[in-house]
Formats: sequence, structure tokens, C-alpha cells
Amino acid sequence: FATAAARDVLITLPLDGEWELAFGPKGKGPGSEWRKVHVPGSVHVQWLPAAQIYSREAAWVSYQEWWYKRTFELPAGFVNQRVRLEFDATDYYAEAYLDGKWLGRHEGYVDPYSYDVTAHVKPGGKHELSVRVWTPVHYYWKHRPYTVKGSYGGVDQKPDDITALGITRSVRLTAGAPERISDVAVAA
Repeated sequence: FATAAARDVLITLPLDGEWELAFGPKGKGPGSEWRKVHVPGSVHVQWLPAAQIYSREAAWVSYQEWWYKRTFELPAGFVNQRVRLEFDATDYYAEAYLDGKWLGRHEGYVDPYSYDVTAHVKPGGKHELSVRVWTPVHYYWKHRPYTVKGSYGGVDQKPDDITALGITRSVRLTAGAPERISDVAVAA
């Protein structure tokens, strides 16, 4: 019984903390210098001086694509396990790459998502995770045209083309049984 219970335990490797961040024109890749930033966090808050975050001087940030990267070593305990890369949220579009291989694309700004990376990682090996994020600047909600989805506040409090972007919530690798229940919903 102890062996079965141990096999069903979910092992977690948090990837929050120090990452590197650079930007470039959309579709061109990173062209700026790389800076150390903290994940989770917003690009505006981590790249700009505090006095510029909500000002017109910040508008250029939303027109770039932003690249995050970090390396990690997969613990030996992840061997013979299903390994998932889990994001609690990225804003707004995101593509993830592991060791240069594309994992997938996500759209949204408050919903969690994950990728099965079992075939891409080796326990004890070093890996590089890269995440490209960018935001659409003009995307007003049809039913409320005065609201900008993902904005930092009311439209009257900031220029319209400043929208949040980045890896805005926690990131982690998990290892566990090939199948697991991660969410349950009951409808009456």
C-alpha cells in the first residue's frame, strides 16, 4: 500500500522567482538586452520606472513582444512520472518553448493552463524554458465598449493602449501519475 500511495503523490518544482526578460518588435524575437525580473509579475511594473507605469511613456510596452527565459534542472524524483508545465496565468497571448521546441500557444489572462512535457525533459538534465508573451492593444468588449480587457484600471485612469502583459501568476513543473483528477465540478 505504501508503494501505491507514494506513486500517487504529486511532486512540484516551483519556477517562480528570477527569470530573464527581453523585448522586440512583434514577430521578430528578442532584440533588447536581457534583464533579470521576478515571476510572477507584470512587464510594465518590472521594466519601467514607477513614474512611467501608468503614463503615456508606457504605451510602447504594449506594442512589443516580450520574451521570458530561465533554466532549471529536473529533479531525479521526476523519473518515470508524467511531467506537466503549469501556468496559473499569462497575459494575454503566450507561446512556450522548452529547449527551443514549441510546446503550444495560449490565449487569456486569468485562466490556468498546462503542457505535458514528459517527452521533452530528462531528470538530472538542464533545460531552458522560454515564454513569448504579447497583447492585442485594441480589443474592446463588444457589450461594454468602454472597457479594455486586462487593463490596469478604468479607461479614464490610463491611456487606452496600456494593457497588462507578462507571466502574471505562478509557474511550476509537476510530476505524478499518468492520469489524475485536477478539477471537479458538480451541476445540479
